[in-house]
Amino acid sequence: MTKAKVKFLILGLICHAREKFCVLGNEAMEEILQLKKIAEDLAIFWGHEDLENLFADSLDYILK
Repeated sequence: MTKAKVKFLILGLICHAREKFCVLGNEAMEEILQLKKIAEDLAIFWGHEDLENLFADSLDYILK
């Protein structure tokens, strides 16, 4: 999969995580951490290690 497709997929996961946090607050943290793991796994699986931290970097204010 191309780097652009992986990036857009991760960006979709980021939007989904933000929405979950807005609706459920801290109750969504377990699911958000699962989405983070999925995003990292996708980046590594497709050989785009530079995108591995995109999810965490974009949601650092939630994950702290």
